[in-house]
Amino acid sequence: MIEALKNAIDIIVPHESEKQFYKKTLDKVNDNPHELFENGKYKFGYADSARGDLTLNNTELAKYLFFDLLTESYLQLSRRITSKDLLWSTLSVFLINYDCNHLRRQLDFNVYDNKAIDISIDNASSVFADSEHLVYRLRVHRDEAIGFLHKSKFGELVKILTPDGFEIKELK
Repeated sequence: MIEALKNAIDIIVPHESEKQFYKKTLDKVNDNPHELFENGKYKFGYADSARGDLTLNNTELAKYLFFDLLTESYLQLSRRITSKDLLWSTLSVFLINYDCNHLRRQLDFNVYDNKAIDISIDNASSVFADSEHLVYRLRVHRDEAIGFLHKSKFGELVKILTPDGFEIKELK
C-alpha cells in the first residue's frame, strides 16, 4: 500500500522537494512508526478529526498519514467549506499551490457572477469546466477532503487509490 500511496503523491503534489518529504514520512509507517508519535500521540492530523486518536496498532495508519500529510496544502477538509466565500478561498489556495493563477478570472466569475450555475462544494469542478483541471472529493472512512488536479491525471489517481479503500470522485 505504501508504494501505491507514493505513486498518488507523485500525481497530486507538483513540487519535487515536497514529494520527497511526504514519501519519506510515509516510509516511517513500516520503518519506524514510533517517529509518527510523540508521547504516545499521533503527530499529524488535525484537532477536529472524526476518527479519534490513532495508535501504532491501527491497520489504516498509512492511509490516514497520507491523508493528513496532504491536508491543508493539496487537500482541504470538506466540512470546513460552508459558504461560497470559503469555497472560493479553498479553490484559490489550489490555484496558488498548482501554479494555475491563469484560472483566477474563471474562479471569480463562476463562483460570484455566473448566474447560470449555483456553485457549491458538490459541483465545484464546474468552476473549471472550461479548463484542463477538475475538483475531486477524496474520502477515507469518515475523513473527507477536496483536491484539485489536471484532468489527464485523475483516472490514474482513481486507479491507484480505489483498491486501497479510498473513495474518489469528481465534483461535477
